Amino acid sequence: MARRCVLSLQRKWRSYYAPKLKKRTALFEKLREVFRQHVSWPVEIMIAKINPILRDWVNYFQVGHSSICFGVVKRWVEEKVRRHLMRARGAQRLRLDAVE
Repeated sequence: MARRCVLSLQRKWRSYYAPKLKKRTALFEKLREVFRQHVSWPVEIMIAKINPILRDWVNYFQVGHSSICFGVVKRWVEEKVRRHLMRARGAQRLRLDAVE
């Protein structure tokens, strides 16, 4: 975890712990590998495969100030699952300029 000092609301200097970008990238690589290996699998099985990985990572980094990083990871995983569902249905990605 990256440590730095920030000024708190009570005007005191506090330690600020957040996951490093390198660790988040390593998590994305691990999840990306799972998504690559199980392209044609049902989404329920995919979620069952990635949940333990995410749970371990979140439990490790729950100490500190990780909510911003967790939001980034959440959005990334949701997008990957959505894309997996669309590929399973055979749907093309909806583009905004094609709608107008």
